[in-house]
Amino acid sequence: MSDNDDEPLTEDEIRREMEGEGLREEANSEIIVNFWKTKLHDASLGIRQKQQYRSKSRKYTKGMEVRGEVAFKKKGEKDEEQTKMIIGFNTDFWESEDSAYLKRHDPKELYKRLSIRLFTELKDDKGGNWMGSLEQSLTEAIVSSMTQDKPLPLFIMDVPRYEYLIRLSKGKTLTGHRYCFALIPDRDWSYSLENKVRFFSIQSKRMTVGLDFRVFELGGLNDDQVVAKIDEKKFDLGGKWVIKILDSSLERNHVFKHILILFCCACKYLDQINDNIQKLYELLSKEGNFLDTINEELSFFKNPRYR
Repeated sequence: MSDNDDEPLTEDEIRREMEGEGLREEANSEIIVNFWKTKLHDASLGIRQKQQYRSKSRKYTKGMEVRGEVAFKKKGEKDEEQTKMIIGFNTDFWESEDSAYLKRHDPKELYKRLSIRLFTELKDDKGGNWMGSLEQSLTEAIVSSMTQDKPLPLFIMDVPRYEYLIRLSKGKTLTGHRYCFALIPDRDWSYSLENKVRFFSIQSKRMTVGLDFRVFELGGLNDDQVVAKIDEKKFDLGGKWVIKILDSSLERNHVFKHILILFCCACKYLDQINDNIQKLYELLSKEGNFLDTINEELSFFKNPRYR
C-alpha cells in the first residue's frame, strides 16, 4: 500500500478495503481542526513567510490570513510527526470595507461571505500547496431560503485532483443542523470499484455541550449507521473540532476527508452566516430586489457549454 494517503488505490487495494474492516467502533486516526484564539499567530508568520505561501500557490491571495491549522494524528504518533495544513481565511470577503456594492445598507454585513482555503504547512521552503477551498454562495443560499422560509446556507467546495465541485447544502430541520452532499465518482476514484454516486448527511447531535455532528451515508446497508464523528472541544477558546472516520474505505478517500475538514472550518462561523442570510432574506421581502451581482460567485453558475 502506498505511504501517501492521497494516492489513488490500486484495484487489489480497493478490494482488500471493501472486504476488510468496513465500519469500526473506533477510528485508527484523528483529524484535528484547530482555530487559534487570536490573530497573533498570523502576525507571527511575518511578511516573508506570507510571501512564500503566495509564491507557492496563486490561491493564497493578498487578503489571506492564517487563522488555524489542521493536524492528521495517527495512533501512537507524536505531535512533531503529524502532517499539518494551515487554514487560510479570506478577509477581503468577510471583513471588507468596500462600499461599492450597496449604498443604503452596510455592505460589510450584507455581503459578508465565507471563503476558506487549506494549504500544506510550509517548512524549510517545502509545502505551501493548495489542498482545498470552501466558498459560501449567498445567491444560492437566498434561493434555498426562499423555498423554505428559513436561512439555509450553501457552500461550494473544491478539492485538488477531483474534477467536480461539491455542494454542501443545509436542509430544513425543526432543531439543530443537517447538511447533505453527494460524492460523484471520477476518473481517479479510489475507494470503490462500483461507479455509483454516494450520498451523505451531516447531522448535529442534540443535548450536547458543543457543536457535535454525526455523518451518515444515505441509502443502502449503512443508512442508520454512523460513518464518521465530528466533536467540538467546547472550551477551546479559538474553536476546535476532532474528526474520526469509522468507515475504513472512506478513511482512505481524500475527497471525503477534505469535505469534513472544510465543513469543520465553516462551523466556527455558522451562527454569523445564518444571521446574515436571515437579514438579507428579510430585506429582500420588505424592500424588493436590491442585490447586486456578486462577481466572485459567477463562476459557480457558468455554463461550460456556452459558446
